[in-house]
Amino acid sequence: RRHTRFKCDWSSDVCSSDLVGGEWRGRFEDPTDAHKRAVILDRMTSPPLAEVIKDINKASNNLMARQLFLQLALNGGALKTKAPLAARAAERVQRLFRDKGRAVADLVIENGAGISPTKRLSPRSLARLLTYTLAQPDVNTLTASLAAGGADRTMHARLGQSPVAGNAFLKTGSLHGVRSLAGRSEEHTSELSHT
Repeated sequence: RRHTRFKCDWSSDVCSSDLVGGEWRGRFEDPTDAHKRAVILDRMTSPPLAEVIKDINKASNNLMARQLFLQLALNGGALKTKAPLAARAAERVQRLFRDKGRAVADLVIENGAGISPTKRLSPRSLARLLTYTLAQPDVNTLTASLAAGGADRTMHARLGQSPVAGNAFLKTGSLHGVRSLAGRSEEHTSELSHT
């Protein structure tokens, strides 16, 4: 077993010296077997996905974004391999796009959050995805998750004096001196635009 070496090292002369000291009297357990003895103490129901995404986007919460991304690897038939969760989640995202006829070959997702220097998506692909998203019946759910210019969290100090204040719904991003802004706005002419 993999714990045998540790046990031998722990009980060797080197480990039992005055410098390190100690005697092993415990038992080793395989951590992958822990679920067999687990007792459910309580259950918690997750809020609806729309609320979770709203919390992530409005606050630009990278930790929550990463957790949601990794959850994709565990749910919905993600590849049952020993590949890292992040790789399985990235494959699931690609599969979701392919299933919708929107394959995005240039999309690279490392951790699902905005703090990755390796993530990338071409402006053309982003524009195509936004155009597709704007045509969906539940587009208002996405829009509600974005920060309103001049009003919400990451956008509260931006666009406040602009004619689109309160009518531009945007997601910010920054990494090592690079800043980005994407979303949609409903201008006073009722014309829909996105960047």
